Amino acid sequence: INVNLNTNVSNFSYNTLIASDIRLQLTYANLELIGENMLMKSLNGNIAGDFKFYESNNKLKLFSNINLKGLNIRNTFLAFDNFKQDFITAEHIKGIGTAEIKMQASWKPGFIFEKEELKVKSHLVIEKGELIQFEPLENLSDYVSLDDLKEVQFSTLENTIEIDNAVITIPAMEIKSSA
Repeated sequence: INVNLNTNVSNFSYNTLIASDIRLQLTYANLELIGENMLMKSLNGNIAGDFKFYESNNKLKLFSNINLKGLNIRNTFLAFDNFKQDFITAEHIKGIGTAEIKMQASWKPGFIFEKEELKVKSHLVIEKGELIQFEPLENLSDYVSLDDLKEVQFSTLENTIEIDNAVITIPAMEIKSSA
């Protein structure tokens, strides 16, 4: 089977994720699914990217490059159920996010995700950011007024975060904030 499909979708929703104006060229040939020139509007911003999904050595493999521009951080946390964690949630964060994400992942037979095979390199920029009632900041109250730590605003936060061999690396960064 060979397929070459240009898609235009006006509106799409899945659980709490809503997207519009989706354009994508899908190609399926030689047991590979390739998505190119993907563009969509979602989370108050724009998403663009490409991906390749295929089988190799009895495993499913995914390679993707995604560019996010102007996404509402709070809405992103809400749409993805706080990324299944409770350390920092949608109620604690605001801002506008931009990111360039390169990812590769694999699954064993039975669609069993191999977390040790996940590789992600993500250059993130958060502008007009706020941390609101974020409890871990209260530990800094010996150095900064507790009232100043309840709603911390920062202009721009930028960093490159990597995941490799089940280890997340977040380099040191300077954060200039209202606190």
